Amino acid sequence: MTIQEAAKSLDDHLNQYRRVSSWYVTTGIGKYEGKPCLYVYTRDVKATKANLDDNWQGYHIEVRFISTPAVAYCLCGTNGVVELPFLFQKTVSHLC
Repeated sequence: MTIQEAAKSLDDHLNQYRRVSSWYVTTGIGKYEGKPCLYVYTRDVKATKANLDDNWQGYHIEVRFISTPAVAYCLCGTNGVVELPFLFQKTVSHLC
């Protein structure tokens, strides 16, 4: 199973929790100690770890906290305020 297939499978599995609770946000792909891994983004790390093993289909899982997605604004030149939607965790650095 490729890591893309594992990520899709994990996302499908975790979507069942989205129906009863709002802690699960999304699944991503990355690296951990130089090896491919799956990232689970969540609003509640404790609930996520209680419902998930450390690996899925042979890939290590890293759990990361993420706040509610929001729209960030930045002042870019003389054109005024430009909306830049993106996910962020706790702080937003300069975007322009």
